[in-house]
Amino acid sequence: MPYPSSPGPDGGQDGQNTSFTIAERAVLEVLAMSDRPMGAASMQERLSDLGYQGSEATVGRTLRAMDRKGFTRQSDNRGRVLTTKGHERLRELNQHKTRQELEGQLRQLLRSSTVDDILDILSVRHVLERYVCREAVNRASAEDIWQLRAAIRTRRPAGDMPGFHSLLAQASGNQVLATLVELLTIGEMRHQTLRAILTVQDSLDDMEFHEKVVDAIERRDANAAEKALDMHLEQIITAVREFASKNLVAAPDEKAAETSRTHWRGAPGAHDG
Repeated sequence: MPYPSSPGPDGGQDGQNTSFTIAERAVLEVLAMSDRPMGAASMQERLSDLGYQGSEATVGRTLRAMDRKGFTRQSDNRGRVLTTKGHERLRELNQHKTRQELEGQLRQLLRSSTVDDILDILSVRHVLERYVCREAVNRASAEDIWQLRAAIRTRRPAGDMPGFHSLLAQASGNQVLATLVELLTIGEMRHQTLRAILTVQDSLDDMEFHEKVVDAIERRDANAAEKALDMHLEQIITAVREFASKNLVAAPDEKAAETSRTHWRGAPGAHDG
């Protein structure tokens, strides 16, 4: 998916900086996949195969700019190779690209009012799970507490928020509460959308809040348990609202985005010297 004309990892917003970020990532990726040093001519040919339009001179300027930044280095007279710093920069740019793609997908979801559904559900959970916490403080067994800690320790790669909250409801000893929480935390599309929003907003790390909740339950401290869960869900609701306020806008023109991807001018301010 092409980069839209939006800020890059360095914060630049003008078309030239965006264009260079695209070129930089493409060059770094080609070098990372190559098993030998590459010069401007072979690099230009490979980039052309990938759909990037730029002259050999443009590629040369980009490579020299990357030399100055320490991302690449000359290997005798055979061409450039990627440095450790270059590998780190490529990881950063790939993360940035993934983030932008995710934001684009979320904008599509937001147009169907998915975010309203998520906020409605979170608002209900906010009220319901505070009561769940108080019941869990009174009724949770040692086995329930062990299972809650195990859920925190053995999170799936993408996190395990529904699993933890379902276990918390079960620890309340109230089957009606457990069923309601289970219903509110299932739904693959809603769950994936929520996780994607929290990822973009850097609000995905729920482990600290979960641990505070379990610690309070183990101490039989209802106020502390409720407060920890309240802060946790409030942070999630705030993140969703902030994302919606920033992203409920029209998507960038796809043709313009494609032009930005395939036409680039190399490093801003770079010269042939």
